[in-house]
Amino acid sequence: MPPPQSGGAEGRLRKESDDGHGWGRAPDGRLPGSGAGDGDVFYVLRVSPDVAFEYVSDSVTQHIGFTPQEHYDDILSIMALLESRDVALLQDIASSPVGVDVNVELCWRHRDGHRVWMQHRGRKREREDGSVVLEGSNRDVTDLRDAEATRAVTLEEFRMLAEGVSDVIIRQDLDRRIEYVSPSVSALTGWAPADLVGRDIGAFWLAEDGGSAPASHSVALAGDPVRFRGRVQCRDGSSRWVEVIGKAILDEAGEPRSGITVTRDIDAQVRAEQALGASEVRFRTAMDEAPQGMAILDEGGRFVDVNPALCRLLARDALELTSLTIDDVLPRDDADPGGGWLRRPAEGSAASTWREYRLAPPAGGEIVLEVSLAVLSDGDGRPTSFVAQFHDVSELRAAIEALAHVAAHDRLTGLLNRGELLNQLDSRLTRRARRGDRLAVLFCDVDNLKAANDVLGHAAGDAVLAAVGERISRTVRGTDLVARVGGDEFVVVLDGVRDVTDAERLAESVHAAVAVDLDVDGAVVRPGISIGVTLAEQGQDIDEVLRDADTALYAAKRGGRDRVVTFERGMTPFGA
Repeated sequence: MPPPQSGGAEGRLRKESDDGHGWGRAPDGRLPGSGAGDGDVFYVLRVSPDVAFEYVSDSVTQHIGFTPQEHYDDILSIMALLESRDVALLQDIASSPVGVDVNVELCWRHRDGHRVWMQHRGRKREREDGSVVLEGSNRDVTDLRDAEATRAVTLEEFRMLAEGVSDVIIRQDLDRRIEYVSPSVSALTGWAPADLVGRDIGAFWLAEDGGSAPASHSVALAGDPVRFRGRVQCRDGSSRWVEVIGKAILDEAGEPRSGITVTRDIDAQVRAEQALGASEVRFRTAMDEAPQGMAILDEGGRFVDVNPALCRLLARDALELTSLTIDDVLPRDDADPGGGWLRRPAEGSAASTWREYRLAPPAGGEIVLEVSLAVLSDGDGRPTSFVAQFHDVSELRAAIEALAHVAAHDRLTGLLNRGELLNQLDSRLTRRARRGDRLAVLFCDVDNLKAANDVLGHAAGDAVLAAVGERISRTVRGTDLVARVGGDEFVVVLDGVRDVTDAERLAESVHAAVAVDLDVDGAVVRPGISIGVTLAEQGQDIDEVLRDADTALYAAKRGGRDRVVTFERGMTPFGA
């Protein structure tokens, strides 16, 4: 059946291309749906006096695996592809008044069984002969739904990591409302996580200490890390001193999305500091009972007094420690030769100072210590000694590093994700401009991945992608970057190349490494890959370099796929 004439649709039609990017007509002038290809699905569904498809664009086959002719021949079988929960919704659409705009998301079953989410937009119209039709288009939003599911998994991983540390991890929105708090908050304050989620975090600070929280919140939103102390109100009416370390979480555009804070119980530490000025007895008690390592140092950094927690932490007894200096027990800090961090508080240039160290205890393994120093002065304000705190932050650092890895890497391949690639590529382009290094970019696209998905299933397609990523990584050098930036797209950044010939040689090596037989659950698959190569020119930014590499990739695919093409001036960019 020929498609009906309808005005105003062409401007909204999606351009047919290999990747389905862009809008408008295809390069040969065809409209999407007039032949096989990607893009939105356009349709005319007669709903009165009977129900039948009058027109369905060819692109429907790509999305759900059934041809337009099958839609015309057996509409009941096609409608049976709907998820059962969406059948009633489709019936409501069919029975809605003429002139009503339709904008709804429905879930269909592809011929091979996997789910496809389609965004349906259309309008009901009555024609001169009295028949009523629903005219509109469907857009495949499956990738968006999958991305939302992936984000939910990432949030679950964050929750599991957060629950594994004793410090309290809090995620808050831009208005300071708590979105998540780790269960360890109960041990610290007596509040259950459910008591806090949804409430303004400022409500839990003592009034006299609460001023630091909003000020620090503003600093974090500006992109800087924050660190401050204060007292939080506990459920039983008491308060506890805590130290908060926080930073804003940015989206791909570099704008603040939320904030992550780590709240540490320093109540014993603060009360120990206060006790120093009041009584040696009280200080002695605080030292002995403090859960973290504490010590008094003389002006030269020698241990004068240590508490049991520090002895346990450093696996040394008190007699041995009091014969040593702090530099004897901590690794050499190449960033601060000569112990300058000891002098700063003594000279009055800082009230306190802190550093992190990685130690290898005699029992084996490694611990991360945060060591802070504060100066003690006599009645005339002259510095006489230091109080030092030693806190084991191994669990916290491991959790933060794991969260950072999750945020920067692709879950399927373990390679860099798009956001982290852009960050590192920007840094390398800046360094190249300063030092004159040569940098090349390979834009890679796995050929015919959809065929593998259709024949072997999406699990097999994922296995192919993971293998391709591993083969690319194994082929390039350790200083190069490899990222997965899309469903079947990879980007390789080659640093320190001599010239375009050197870049082409490495690209051919990648091409050859990928095109090797791969066993996927007993089926032999030989992945193909199209590669676009460009050598960054002086003054080019990220968008320009990636555009040139993408243009070369487009030329490789247009030339028959499974080949390497180098960017040349005058090449037709994708979408032109």
